Amino acid sequence: MQPLGDPSERLRSAKACIAFVSRHPDFGARHTALSAYACIFTVLPEVVWLGYTVDRRYEETMQFGSIVNESVAAAVRLDSPRQALEWLEAGRSLVWSQILSLRAPLDGLREQYPALADGLDEILCKLQRSVHASRSSGRTSSDATDSSLPSVTANTAADEHRMLVIDYNKILADLRKCTGFENFLQPLKFDDFVPVLEHLDGPVVFINAHSSSCNALALFPDGTIDHIPLTALTEDEARRLEKAWITSLSYANARERGVVSWEKIRLVDRKNSLGHVLARLWELIVCPILEALKLIRNMSETTGRLPHITWCPTGPLTRLPLHAAGIYDDAKDNGLHAFDHAVSSYTPSLSALLRCQQGPNDPSLDPKVLVVTQPATPSYAPLACTRDERARLETVLPDYARTLLDHKDATVERALEAMCEHPWVHLACHGSQKIADPLSSSFALYDGPVTLQALMGTVAKNAELAFLSACQTAAGDEKNPEESVHLAAGMLAVGFKGVIATMWSIWDNDAPIIVEAYYKSLLEIRKSGTVAPGYTGAAYALHDAVKVLREHVDEENFVKWASFVHFGV
Repeated sequence: MQPLGDPSERLRSAKACIAFVSRHPDFGARHTALSAYACIFTVLPEVVWLGYTVDRRYEETMQFGSIVNESVAAAVRLDSPRQALEWLEAGRSLVWSQILSLRAPLDGLREQYPALADGLDEILCKLQRSVHASRSSGRTSSDATDSSLPSVTANTAADEHRMLVIDYNKILADLRKCTGFENFLQPLKFDDFVPVLEHLDGPVVFINAHSSSCNALALFPDGTIDHIPLTALTEDEARRLEKAWITSLSYANARERGVVSWEKIRLVDRKNSLGHVLARLWELIVCPILEALKLIRNMSETTGRLPHITWCPTGPLTRLPLHAAGIYDDAKDNGLHAFDHAVSSYTPSLSALLRCQQGPNDPSLDPKVLVVTQPATPSYAPLACTRDERARLETVLPDYARTLLDHKDATVERALEAMCEHPWVHLACHGSQKIADPLSSSFALYDGPVTLQALMGTVAKNAELAFLSACQTAAGDEKNPEESVHLAAGMLAVGFKGVIATMWSIWDNDAPIIVEAYYKSLLEIRKSGTVAPGYTGAAYALHDAVKVLREHVDEENFVKWASFVHFGV
């Protein structure tokens, strides 16, 4: 395909080529089919151009979800699992990747090419500032009418932002001519990941659902990939399960901490609709994967450490609780639950997970913890149990290791100042997710919001763990699930290695129970010396804490315990 011209026209040509290859699978060789799909990923960064406003870029990414899933399915079918993972990575969290690329470390570049490094550093700083200014000016006429690179007149903030991006691309082009920097800030290839995979403490499982086939790819620390066909799953069934689950949660008003209706939950689940979804997730997805990975254990074996698995689902599966999949009947110890066989974590992408492993590998035994509680934030529903949450944390955490900011003391200024000095942060407050501009997503403190944008410049250099005891902090955009537009992904992006979040809203008086159990278990795990290098122990601590809550509220009260998830390492 011609590398020049309007990116939208090139995208249409690539789709036409793919459609032809799909209709005529005997035409051409395996290489021809892969080349046709590869065109999509060549043009993708140009269609989702850094020079566009953030909300436009999100709009553009929405047209890629299905074609990315189709490309991955084709690569799997053509026995190219490495290519499948590269494409899966290139098609996910694209806007987050662009945002993070503006914060790329330049130390290595500065040592060899100081002038180029200084020029790039200057323009990156300007771009970070202009991203938000350009959004406030809205979509310009050129945004609305022309998908090619726009002609630029610097008379608006959006125009100025586009000019900066053009200059940025020129500097990158010059930089990539320098020895050793040919792939600087380029999308990573599989071989780029291999050297750091050895630090993984278990498989990362990518799940791709497309109408042509549904598959899981399990990536191991040694770089090997196991393909696990999910023959009983279809894309339509995945969407039906997502709709059934989200409908039940919506009926129960499970959107905001403290306002979940337990009576409505009982009514909506009279026919055990939630239990049906969890059973289907077990039968169609989780059990086949665990069996293929040989992780199904004999339930008579009650000793030993459970293996760790990190899930990276796509499409409709991103909003479903794979970690809670299982058959829930009168036999509570039937061994037919995900948590019987593995400790679960999630990641928005492979690069996000590997980024979390960077930094100090030896977890501190006595970390400093910032605890922020907001029992009565102005203009928000009260969260009375945050006071109980704080009291339990005062008991669990040593005096010297904690800083408490409660109610009126929890101002934006004080919280940001404290975050510079605390590698652990516990936020018991309301949260707000901004789909169109993720860096404006925020936590509601007494005198205003703390945005992810503000956190990017203020979190501690050794930031490690965040516990988001708030409403649906791991729920993304159902219209654009591949972009991971939620607070949990945002906290990983600003520098935390591990994040505890919720997929839907939690019952206010359940939070103190799980919080106390989590920190007790976490401190014990850290002292035991069993935390793998590059990891935090948070996944195992949450696993233990959810078990405590599950036993307290009853196993079949899924809405109350299955919301809690761990992201990162």
